[in-house]
Amino acid sequence: MFLDGARSALAAAEGAVARARATAGHGGGALHVATVTSLATWVLPRAVARWRPGHPDITLRITEFPDRRTLEAFMAGGEADVGIGPRPATWSGPVRGLGHERFVVVVPAADPRAGRAGIELQAFADQDWVLYAPDHGLSELVREACAAAGFTPRGVVETRQVDAAARLAAAGLGAALVPEPAVPNDLAANRVDLAAPPLREVVAYARAAFTPAAFGFVDLLAALDVGLTRPGGAVLT
Repeated sequence: MFLDGARSALAAAEGAVARARATAGHGGGALHVATVTSLATWVLPRAVARWRPGHPDITLRITEFPDRRTLEAFMAGGEADVGIGPRPATWSGPVRGLGHERFVVVVPAADPRAGRAGIELQAFADQDWVLYAPDHGLSELVREACAAAGFTPRGVVETRQVDAAARLAAAGLGAALVPEPAVPNDLAANRVDLAAPPLREVVAYARAAFTPAAFGFVDLLAALDVGLTRPGGAVLT
């Protein structure tokens, strides 16, 4: 009986140690990151590639959403350890700023503004636009940016993919507003850098305190050059 009790106590102690190590990010565990599609595609991969070798025993799960509201609802339900996305309008848990997504315009190569910088967004008021589907997270941003420039974009085609928007614009269907890191290398000549580019703040947030694994991942994401615009300071390369 004493032996059985000792074995039970030892098993309980070992389980407690394993749980503590997992919480600290050692010896197993999981990290669930929720984000929006554009960041999952263009910003997170480099951070994941750098973070993963140092945490081989932690299972990493990434869940992506097409818009910020769905992401915020998911995080409010405590479904993930950390959310990476636009800053929520209201949030009671911890929030850490990571930088801003900077947006550029993609146009056909024949457009005289292609490859130039310092162009006002208002200069694209009279031409066709490649827009995002209404339920896409960037649809609202594009319309708000154009409204601030004094016009309503004349959409001729809609897409749910940022890469498709850039390629449709380059093919001649109109102008497209896309995150700077999302412009493929082969379309660099089609890019127009705006005089006052739209910026979307990106933050990391959680319902409660960041877990140690989430804290470490956010720290790395804040240090790496992942295509976000930051006010200054050195970044890892």
